[in-house]
Amino acid sequence: MYPKDKASDELMTTHFDVENLPKEFGGEATLEYDHEDFSRQMYEDDLKTAKYWGLEGKHYPKTNGFSPSDVVPEPAIEIASAAS
Repeated sequence: MYPKDKASDELMTTHFDVENLPKEFGGEATLEYDHEDFSRQMYEDDLKTAKYWGLEGKHYPKTNGFSPSDVVPEPAIEIASAAS
């Protein structure tokens, strides 16, 4: 979408409610990001999802602090020599 292109604005307003569409996309809504509020909402959503799937009482082992890419080395690539 192009903010200064009339066709883009018209397309966005046909698919979205202008009152809820952010100004950056041709709408009227002004949004403010609050990290604490967003984090709280995401945590609540995680709890609802776990309850839905029956996982709220399950405990999973704690990680060791390393990502799989830190622990598992990349496989070596062997290049056959042209002389073979």
